[in-house]
Amino acid sequence: MRRYGQVVARYVRAALAMLGLAARNGDNEASGTIASRTFIAGGHEIIILSGMKRVYNLGLDSRGELYLPQFIEGTVLKLSSAGDLRAILYGPVGGWCVHLQQSPLRKHDKSDAGRRFDRPHTVTLDQDGNLYIVEYKAGRIGKFTADGELIRYLGSPSDPAVLHGPVAAWPEPDGYVYVGDARAHIVVRYCSDGTFAGWIGAGEGGDIWSGFRFDRLATVASAEPGGFNNPHLARYGPDGSLHVADTNNNRLQKFTKDGCFAGWLGWSDENTGACGWQMHGRAAPDIRTGAFASPVSFDFDADDHLYVVENANCRVQKFTAAGRAIAWFGCASDGTIGWRSGGTCVPGSEPGAFRFPYDIRVSGDRMYVSDTHNARVQIISMKSMDAAGLSGGSA
Repeated sequence: MRRYGQVVARYVRAALAMLGLAARNGDNEASGTIASRTFIAGGHEIIILSGMKRVYNLGLDSRGELYLPQFIEGTVLKLSSAGDLRAILYGPVGGWCVHLQQSPLRKHDKSDAGRRFDRPHTVTLDQDGNLYIVEYKAGRIGKFTADGELIRYLGSPSDPAVLHGPVAAWPEPDGYVYVGDARAHIVVRYCSDGTFAGWIGAGEGGDIWSGFRFDRLATVASAEPGGFNNPHLARYGPDGSLHVADTNNNRLQKFTKDGCFAGWLGWSDENTGACGWQMHGRAAPDIRTGAFASPVSFDFDADDHLYVVENANCRVQKFTAAGRAIAWFGCASDGTIGWRSGGTCVPGSEPGAFRFPYDIRVSGDRMYVSDTHNARVQIISMKSMDAAGLSGGSA
């Protein structure tokens, strides 16, 4: 009962945080210059980038350069692979402004608020280097050149599904862009030219259709397989199926490219454990390995392992492609940092610990994590992982 109470408390705090209702340190202060410091924790080299404020998601290009949307200030920061601040995109017009390292980041001036992004939540890049910037409050996704010039906005008011609270957009090489709309509880698909290409989720009355829909309906939250409650990242997995972080349902779901439900991953609400990808039942929040509490983002490594960021459990979990939990990374209840196959993860501010993390990118032997409530990005080397314990063979 005590364990369940801890999970519920974390889940409530995370839900409030994602709705912008939780108190956050530093929201009323201007960001300073970006600072980079290197630590060793649990045998891992950890680079911590600080100086930004609330950064939910991060973009990473092929050169290792980082793109960080600042939700409160309405800007996007561009950092070099070494963590140096290179340029700032102040809004939809004007392109990148080169940043002078000796000057602080410009404060938010109410007089130019209309020229800034309206609560930028996510930046992702396509294979041509174009940027997709999600503005949560404006309810739109802009496609920009690498130079920061606006190409177009995706969708139109006449589309059957109009965005209400987009939080993540992911462009795929086949030309589709998948958008998690947290407020409408659906995933919307567009073509890269901005054309609407269908939606999946539950319509009014809880009706869930197999495949992408093109009708205009009121949409609702649903815990049934194929429905969503506050979905975030949606993107293809290594097998070509569409994976979705179904955040408030405490699970990941996957679909065929046609939008047909193909399974969910998490902890069964019947207390039957985490059994890989499942076709029936519902998920429940839990802190045990293989369970989720508010999963918001995920990525894959070169060996098709799945890495999931849990906002409420304050950790990163690693799974096999078949959905078997291998281990989790974060701060254990005894204060140690690293990968574990059991035990309890707790929030913290030490290097390697997380406080309501939100996004992850895996590149080579590093994982990049937006450690949102610690107002930083952590770049964690995975070189010192125990190969036997983390390969999927024994953990």
